[in-house]
Amino acid sequence: MVHTYDTYAPLVKSVDASVPYQEALTTLVEALAPLGEDYVRQLQAGFDGRWIDAYPKDNKVSGAYSWGTYDTHPYVLMNYDDTLDGMLTLAHEMGHALNSAYSNKAQAYVNSNNPTFLAEIASTSNEMPTLRYMLDQAKDDTEKLYYLNQMAETIRGTFFTQVMYAEFEQQIHERVDQGDALSVDSLNEMWGDLLVKYLGPDYERDELARVGWARVPHFYYNFYVYQYATGIAAANQFVTNILTGKDGAVEAYLTFLKAGSSDYPVELLKQAGVDVNTRAPVDNLLADFGQIISQMEEILRQPPCAPLRKQGTTEDRGLPQGGIE
Repeated sequence: MVHTYDTYAPLVKSVDASVPYQEALTTLVEALAPLGEDYVRQLQAGFDGRWIDAYPKDNKVSGAYSWGTYDTHPYVLMNYDDTLDGMLTLAHEMGHALNSAYSNKAQAYVNSNNPTFLAEIASTSNEMPTLRYMLDQAKDDTEKLYYLNQMAETIRGTFFTQVMYAEFEQQIHERVDQGDALSVDSLNEMWGDLLVKYLGPDYERDELARVGWARVPHFYYNFYVYQYATGIAAANQFVTNILTGKDGAVEAYLTFLKAGSSDYPVELLKQAGVDVNTRAPVDNLLADFGQIISQMEEILRQPPCAPLRKQGTTEDRGLPQGGIE
């Protein structure tokens, strides 16, 4: 049987994933270069212009988010901790920040705000190239497995888990609409059933795991969580188009970042070459997830005592008040 804690077991014994803040800035400029010269110039302007309150300090709010006003540049609050996760958080929040910077400059005030349905696309579109860049820089199989696992966890947590969250949220609203009462026991039952549905029949519904719904503040945001799932599918399509050199992909993405709320979200995506009314974005994301898992399995099949093979390049988050996580 598989328990919840099994899903967090490390696949590699140790990897030096320390990323000092200044190194993270340099890495992100290199990793996000495929998004175009103008994007990197704006990114560097944010780094140099002190947009970021980076380090933890006394009485500082936890977490990370981006916020700003129409006539100022965006600001990013975070608590950088010299880790890969910290660098990915910085990439995520700078995606939000640059999205706001582009839309504020291109749109009148009334259309400058980026709809929630689209907001997570820009942030995730920064995380994906960063992880692919780190994978390309991996020195051996252990390090490669570490980054592949990070990529797989990003998709698992942002797509599969958020779809499960959305289904849970739909179920509890349906029960209330039918006149049924909600209780701890009924919520635990629904959550446990969904864990088995999404993690497989060998999953063991531990008593504490069934209470997992109680720690998710997003359930109070009125059907917010599904937007993480649609966002990562669209972001993956944007990134794939850019990294494979599709004609006009960079320009289409920058046009999307500038669009704000000038049209309906689905139409803005379609104009930028990503049609979420079709299966393609989700199918492509799932295909990429399958390729990542296959690469991980190939490495894990190597004999335990075999020397690590050197690698070349490969082809291969509660919402704070007033900000975007």
